[in-house]
Amino acid sequence: MPLPLPSTILKPLDADCMLRGQLHPMIRDRLGRVRELAMTQVANLHAVVREKGRAFMVWEYVQGQTLEEWLAAGPTATQLRKVHDDLAHIVESLHALGIVHGAIHERNVIITPAGAVKLTHVSPLLWDDPENDLQAVQKLLQLTRLGKEQRLGKEHSPPTAQGAQTADTAQDPPLRHTDEDRRIRRSILMVCVVVVVAAAALAYGLWRAMDPRG
Repeated sequence: MPLPLPSTILKPLDADCMLRGQLHPMIRDRLGRVRELAMTQVANLHAVVREKGRAFMVWEYVQGQTLEEWLAAGPTATQLRKVHDDLAHIVESLHALGIVHGAIHERNVIITPAGAVKLTHVSPLLWDDPENDLQAVQKLLQLTRLGKEQRLGKEHSPPTAQGAQTADTAQDPPLRHTDEDRRIRRSILMVCVVVVVAAAALAYGLWRAMDPRG
């Protein structure tokens, strides 16, 4: 097995991805598409290497904290909103290219030292329904909301007078996530509509070609 590149991570492929000691053709095609992703917000898949009937994905190592670690450090509402926007943009861009990540969770979302969001470890499995990613992103949004509420509860005492605000909430406007959720759903709906229209056009063309009446 060739040595991995510097600053990379080896991740084994499940046995279900193999067929008679080789990559399953459909898995190979999907990973080929993942390798061709020209997106700075998604970790690069450098190669797939095989050794004694097993296969390993060689992923780019991304410097930074997992979303799980980053949330534990107590980001501000402004930082949370930026991460939400970046995550929504990345997922929309993937879906526009016809790729469903399939494994979005708090340990596959990395916050770089510069504060940018990067997705890692796109699933090798044959995910094709964008709703899978949408549900995962919504769970992450709920997680970040919960973390923010818990942090505020620990760091700030209750207001002494009705209508008083804590320093943190006075500096950061309230979080609003409904627009993000609607934008992701709208993007996914547009992708689905394009796919359906293309499939209908292809089916009509095949029917015309096979119609003996010409």
